[in-house]
Amino acid sequence: MAPPLLGAIGALAAAAVVLLATPGGVWLTARAAEWGAGARGWSLRIGETGGVLVASPRFGDLRAELSEGLEARADELVLHPWDWRLSLRAPEVRWRPRAGADTAAKVGGPGSTAAAPLLLPVADLPRIDVAEGVFELFPEDGPSAAFRGIEAHLVPGESPLEAVLDLLAESWSVVADSTLADGRLSTRWRLAPGEMDLEDARFDWRAAAVGQGTATGTGRVDLGKALAFALHLGLEGGVGPMQVDTLEIAARGTVSPVRIDVRAHGEGRGPSLGDVGLALTGHTEVACKSLS
Repeated sequence: MAPPLLGAIGALAAAAVVLLATPGGVWLTARAAEWGAGARGWSLRIGETGGVLVASPRFGDLRAELSEGLEARADELVLHPWDWRLSLRAPEVRWRPRAGADTAAKVGGPGSTAAAPLLLPVADLPRIDVAEGVFELFPEDGPSAAFRGIEAHLVPGESPLEAVLDLLAESWSVVADSTLADGRLSTRWRLAPGEMDLEDARFDWRAAAVGQGTATGTGRVDLGKALAFALHLGLEGGVGPMQVDTLEIAARGTVSPVRIDVRAHGEGRGPSLGDVGLALTGHTEVACKSLS
């Protein structure tokens, strides 16, 4: 074998060792990720790296600006390649949507009038563990919302085309000049490429000047263009002076365009009314071409 060829093979082997089996490979991967994010118009900074690519590479002090008003950070992301698992610690997402912002051009391009159907890549997703997460929403008009103590666990389902997501928020709150409502939330979702099934949900709430209670339920979201959904809730607790013993709520509709039908029935007690029956039907529709 010619010496130049031997030299080339040796150089390639050395480069492979540096890339896969030294911390330098993780550092190069971080810089490539920052460059790739910049090419898509995002801002990404990875402040720390550790480990090696073939055994639990670690990326720390991550900060990103994904679009105007949408920022994210995380203390640490660790990839476990041998068992295809990803761990994310202390992620924080802050979203400040602008009133009247036109997102259709960003998503579908000029002249786009409908959002494309969504397909979840559940067959390719790793097992994901998220700890100590925070999500905060700060609209220009209206109250802000926050979810803290978020724990999420995504694991493969019984078939290759499904996954199960357990999502918990230890606390949530809606705040204007003061706290309007707060509570705790836990859900379990079964994910497929074209739909999301809410298998179980528990929603504990306390509302100022209203009362407190618990809602449990199930539902489904179809990830087609219209984002059709159905939701069934059972609620019990206090609503002002009324004690709700049982209230069954059924809602169905679409997100794009926004059309919602609601039906509810139940029983409750009032201080001067005694036992009463509760019933509600409603419909809402928002005139818009699409939600992108």
